[in-house]
Amino acid sequence: MPNLSLAGEIELARAGLDSYPPFNASKWRLGVSPRAQAIIHLAHACEVDKAGCWNWTQGASRRRGYVQYGKQTLAYRVAWAIFRGDLDPELTLDHLCGNPLCCNPDHLEQVTNSENVTRALHARHGSDGIHCKNCGSTERYKNGLCAPCSRRRSLEHYHRNKGVV
Repeated sequence: MPNLSLAGEIELARAGLDSYPPFNASKWRLGVSPRAQAIIHLAHACEVDKAGCWNWTQGASRRRGYVQYGKQTLAYRVAWAIFRGDLDPELTLDHLCGNPLCCNPDHLEQVTNSENVTRALHARHGSDGIHCKNCGSTERYKNGLCAPCSRRRSLEHYHRNKGVV
């Protein structure tokens, strides 16, 4: 597992800086490569928790962090590109830890989009996202249930609460 704080310290030393500069000041970026800037930003903006997640702590938009790496890019994608290499354009990154703010490349895996969605449905609904949780049918999926099971569940709820006001 790459040590994020050590990588940040190395890049700071290479840039001739002795501490993390404020990111709203732009003068320190002169002469510093975009890769080094991204590593410094990741090391500055992530906190490592007990599970080993590098949790993004700065201005998370839609529960994701962004880093300037040529263009505004998701922080976990930048971490993958820096520590693991280029991303396959046909694949997406799946958070194995289930934490969308995690930037640790050891907690990420390149998978197809359909595999990523299936894993998310399995984590959320306890099923593979294709089969009904109740009867195992492969009919139309909604909230983990096929249409007949969903209809039956709705009718049971109605009859159970019919006289309740």
